[in-house]
Order: sequence, then C-alpha cells, then structure tokens
Amino acid sequence: MRRDLFSDRGEGFVTDRKHVDELALAKLEDEAERIRAEGWKWVEARIEFTYTDRHKFGQVYAEHGKEALSAAAKKELQDIESELQKLNGLDDVDSLTSEQEDMVDRLRARERYIRGAAEAWTAKQKSACGAIVHLEDGNVFVVRGLVRPGEAPPAGSRVTASRGSKPPKRPTDLSRPIVDRLLAQRTAMLQAEALGNTDVALAILAQRLLLGALYREYSDERTASRITFKGPEPLEAKASELPMMRHYAAMQDCIEKIRQGLPLATKLLDWLLNQPRDQVVNLIAAATALSIDTSHMGESIGSASPLMPLITKLGCDFADHWEPTPETFLEHVPRAVIEQAVKEACGAPALKQLENLNKAQTVEAAAQLLAGKRWLPKPLRRAKPQGSPDDSADKATAAPKSPSSRAARKPATP
Repeated sequence: MRRDLFSDRGEGFVTDRKHVDELALAKLEDEAERIRAEGWKWVEARIEFTYTDRHKFGQVYAEHGKEALSAAAKKELQDIESELQKLNGLDDVDSLTSEQEDMVDRLRARERYIRGAAEAWTAKQKSACGAIVHLEDGNVFVVRGLVRPGEAPPAGSRVTASRGSKPPKRPTDLSRPIVDRLLAQRTAMLQAEALGNTDVALAILAQRLLLGALYREYSDERTASRITFKGPEPLEAKASELPMMRHYAAMQDCIEKIRQGLPLATKLLDWLLNQPRDQVVNLIAAATALSIDTSHMGESIGSASPLMPLITKLGCDFADHWEPTPETFLEHVPRAVIEQAVKEACGAPALKQLENLNKAQTVEAAAQLLAGKRWLPKPLRRAKPQGSPDDSADKATAAPKSPSSRAARKPATP
C-alpha cells in the first residue's frame, strides 16, 4: 500500500490488488468453512456478489421464520443498539463525521449478519441449496438459500426464481398487456369470492397487519393484500370488459348496497362505535376483501405460490367465473395463442375449423369451440405439482358446475 501524502487520515492506495484479494479471500474461506458446517449443499467464498450476480440464482426463503437468538447474540445486539444510540446526529447524515459513518456501517452490517444467522432452515432445504460468503463495504455477508441455475429448489419451499438469461419468446407466449388483463380479472374473481367469506377476509387482514407490526423483514410479493389508507386502483383500467362479467357485476351490486348503508365520512367513526360488533366485523371483512390485489404476484399459481392457501380456502375455481370470450381474451391475443387454446381444450383435429379464416372469423369460431370447455390460460390455471400427470385435457372437457353451486358463493351483504 502506498500512503497518500495529502491525506490527514493516513489513507493510501493499494498497489497490489491481487495480493489483497488473496488475503481477503482467505479470510472469507474461514467463514465459508463455518457455514459449510451448517450442512449446505455447497458454499462459495467471493470477493464480490453484486446485484446482477445474485439474480442469476434462485432464492429459497427460510421455512420457519426466525430461530431463537442465543444469549450471546442477544447481548451483542443490545451492545450494537447501545453504540448506535451513543453516536451523535444519527438522524442527520450531514452531521456525522467520516469515522462515525464508518462505525454506523460496521454496526449495522454486524446486526444484519447476526439476524441472518438466526434464520431457520430445514435439512431438506440445506441439502438442495447453497450459500455465498462475500464482502460488502468491507463487511462479511452471508447469503443463504441460493439455488444454482439449472438446479431444482426443494419441493414446497417458498422460492424466488432466477433472473438469469430469459428463454426465447414463443409465438404462444402471452404478451404483457394480456397478462396484466388476466391478472386484473384474477384479482376481481378472488375479491368476489372473499367478499362473502368473513373468516378468510379477517385472516388476510391479520396476516397483513402482523407482517407489518411483528416481522422484521417480509416481502409484499408474498401477500395477496395491499391494505393502505387509500383505496385500490380500479381494475377496469386494465380490463375494461370486467363490468360485463357475471361475478364482477354481482360484486359491484353488493358493494353499492354496503355503500348506501354507510354515513358521511365525517360521521363514520361515531357511527361505527355504535354498531353491533358483528356488523363492524362484516364491514372490516368486506373492505379487506376489496384490498386483494394479485397483479404483483406473478403469472403462475404453483404449489409454492402464496396465492394457493387463499384459493384453496375459498374453494375458488376460476373456470366458474371466466370463459375465453372475444372480450375477455380472444380479441387481445395473436392467432398462435388462440390455436394453442383450441388445441388444449378441443384436441388437434379442431384446428381444422380455424383454417382459412381471418382474425375476426377465427375469434368467433374459437369462442364457439371453447364455450363450456372450462379452459384457462396460465395466469388463471393452477400449475400441476412436479411429477404429477397432466390432467389439463380432462379439466378442459369437464362439465361446468351447476348454477346452484355458483350461487352458493354469491357475495353476502354485511
């Protein structure tokens, strides 16, 4: 290292970066050995692990939240908190000296390291995943639960997919606008189902409030509700055909009845305080149901999807509410997607009925072929578990449920 003659803090320049990296890597390897003892499938030590590097891996989440911290870890966290409180001007970055800024960074890095080590992982997860030990701003960090590209995550785990190289787009892939349209329709169907189910709506509310109040770290991507102080964006902005759909019209009628029974906003609290408890609970449940938003949760509905518990509890089958009509789907997708839908629902021979037709004629013919087949596009279709037989043909040709079964789930007015 060559000293900077103009520095008053003894700073300098590294003249042999390779040697410094070798020394740092040796220190990281010591930490990697300790992490290997935890039982991970693989552990790597790296000088850098950038944002781009990280998104080449899948990320599995700890299965059981947080393990209890040891007495020593709790004591160290208390000491860290005490040191942070002693530093002056923590709320005003401009008032911190360079030494104080470095100290804050080191203390917060150590706090993050201790809490990360307290994450609970199952033996099954460790046998399929790995960890990377790396430096960040001069501090040692460990990222656990990584899945290498091409390797399968442990079955049933909550996982974020790798964001590495994307596969080439196929003619049958859905465009972003039609995916957004289908996600808006999916959201509306779940809202309609939850609006008449107080138990489910209150569970959603409890989940959202507890995650914000008692869980140190959580992702909005894992929750099916976006409860805020501001009403949700109108779904019709992404799916203008919603008012023409049966379930949506019934839900809007229910909402209007609720709205008509409410007082002026300035008198709402006084009115609520004088209502029977069950009435208030029903209103809370109704508002929570309308906060459901699945547009941020991805297209697939697999066994590990955070949507699965909600859909299962509601007994929601999107085919009860949705059909591939010109308005909901067929007018908005290319011919290749239409042909793929007809092939899946009716079999390859049915494609002959679409030959030599223009786009408008193809849409009309496909709508007739798909009517009553209960075919669903990917964002509305539950993914099959790995290794299970494909029953899409059976589901597509299954008889639709009776009107009475649909009526049984009609939203109830609080």
